[in-house]
Order: sequence, then C-alpha cells, then structure tokens
Amino acid sequence: MILNTIDRYIAVNTIKGWFLIMLIVLALFSFLELVNQLDDVGNARYSINDALLFVLLTIPKRIVILTPVSALVGSVIALVGMANNGELMAIRAAGMSIQRIIGSLFKTGLIILVIAIAFEQWIAPPLEHKALRLYNMKTSDLDMSGNNGFWSRNNDDYVRVGEIVYGRIPSDIEVFKFDSNHRLLTYIKADNARLLGSNEWLLSDAVVKQFQKKSASQTQHQEYHWKSFLSSAEIRALEFPIDSLAIDDLSGYVDYLKSVGEPYQDHRHQLWKKISRPFSAATMVMLASLFAFGSQRAFNKGKRIIQATVVALVLYFASEIIANTGVLIGANPIVTAVTPIVMMLMIVVLQLKRKF
Repeated sequence: MILNTIDRYIAVNTIKGWFLIMLIVLALFSFLELVNQLDDVGNARYSINDALLFVLLTIPKRIVILTPVSALVGSVIALVGMANNGELMAIRAAGMSIQRIIGSLFKTGLIILVIAIAFEQWIAPPLEHKALRLYNMKTSDLDMSGNNGFWSRNNDDYVRVGEIVYGRIPSDIEVFKFDSNHRLLTYIKADNARLLGSNEWLLSDAVVKQFQKKSASQTQHQEYHWKSFLSSAEIRALEFPIDSLAIDDLSGYVDYLKSVGEPYQDHRHQLWKKISRPFSAATMVMLASLFAFGSQRAFNKGKRIIQATVVALVLYFASEIIANTGVLIGANPIVTAVTPIVMMLMIVVLQLKRKF
C-alpha cells in the first residue's frame, strides 16, 4: 500500500481524530470499570492497587470494543475540520477527485483495520487474561503465582492444572489425595478435562493409582469422572470468558467442541463477531465521508459530530441485534457478521452516487 503526501495527510488527521475520541471514551469507560472493581476491594486479598491494575490491564479490551464507534466519530471530526478549514476544497482544486479522496480514506481504514486486528488477536487477550488471573488469585485460594501451573487445596486433597488450552480447556491435570497422616492414597493424572458442572470434571486419558499400606494398583480410563472441590471463583480462573479469547484460540476451541460432540454454534457466532469487528471499524472510516462532502454552507462541526455519534451508536446496536438474532434463529454466523458491514458499504456507495 503506497501513500503519497495527501494520503498521509488525510491518514494522519483521521487517525488523530480517532485517537482523540478514543482517549475520551476510554477514560469514561475505564472510570466506570474502576467504580465496578471498587465493589470487590476488601474481598479476600483484593486491594485498591489490584483494582487499578485490573483496570489498566483491561484497557486494550475496551479499545477493541470502542474502535468501530470511535473510528466513525473521530474520522468525522478530522474530515469536517478539514472541510471547515478549506483543506478539502484545496485538495480538490489541486486536481484530486472525491473518488480519490475516498480512496485515501480507504487506505486509512486499512491502517485502522491492521491496528484493530493486532489488538483483537495479540494485545488485548493476554493482558485481559492476566487481569482475570490477578482478580481470581486475589479473591480465591487458587495459587497461580508459580511456573508449575495452577494449584488448589481442600483439606488433604490437592489439584494441579498445568495449562489452559484455548483459554478454556484445563490440561496436564494431577490430583493428589492424602490421609490424615499425609500418606498418599490416590493419584490421578489426566491429559485434559471438560467441566460438566460446578463440581464434576470429565477427565480424558486418565491414569488412576490407588495406594494401600503394602500394595498399589493402577487403572487407565479413556474418560473418568472426578468430583471437583474447586470454588466458583477457582472455576472462573480455569475458564476464561469466551469474549476474552484471541481469534485463533476461539477458533481452536470451536473445533475442539465439534470434535467432542458439544454444542458449538454460539461460540462460532462469537468467533465471527470477533473477526468482523476490525472490518467494521475500517468501514466506519469510509462511512465518515458522507459527513464530509456536501454543501459547504451547511458545515456545522458540532452538528456533524452529534449526527456521526448517533449514527455510530445506531449501527453498533443494530449490529448487536443482528448478531443476537442470528444466534436465536440459528442463522449462518458468517452471514450475521458480514451483513452489517455490507449494509454500511452499500449506504456509502448509494449516498455518494446520489450526491455526486
């Protein structure tokens, strides 16, 4: 993608507008999240410093969610500002057509698309998971501070989970059961587990060893039911929320659910929602062109910004309604994810054709 001087000028101004709006809404939503976290301060070992760190670590997640709306409003601020200053007119007078200016917006949208994908896939998920682990460690007895996995204890019973595959599947599991004299009675080793309920795990490829005073026995099970003693907070620490997963992890988890015969369609909808969100942000930049071109006498920056904000919110909620309706009626998740983007592009094309 080659950017000339005018392309760069439009891109810099548009991204500055997006960044400005992002800072404003990010500050607001981060403050609201802090207020929410303060309700848990004093719960076990959860302190005000932990609440502040939680809010900081989840900032990238809020950036992901707010990018489509802030991209439209920020782009309108930049373009209307350029129009009011006569910059767009000067660019057109220099021989650059409206189609060419929209092409510059398209390139800017691609830049925002790349940034949004980076946050969705690589930046937000690990930081949000770190925040969730911090919260769960401080509000429960689960030990997640070492390098040997997650440990939990209930009287003389211990469980270790080595890793969480796809952010949802406990793997490399060991269970230890001791008697009152600290002698090992039962040892269980399993590859992974499915959480069937609040206190029941279905262990896969499990080896169970029983120890008596003078003998020991070993059995192997393809599937083994184990009654868990973990609290609800500890369970939450072992299963990250679906919307916190990276795109590739969620895709892998969907494939896993299909392989074991578990329902997966809802998660597939969530996957395509994640995939489409960066493209929605890029499309919002294109949509901003509708607010920048028109009668120069009609330019009122405040009015255009308010209009853009209303449109952005309407489109956001419309996308959510389409996605949720798709889940309820069992529609194809690709269709429900792509439909709002196609609708926005059609609005842009039809309105520009009508005006010019």
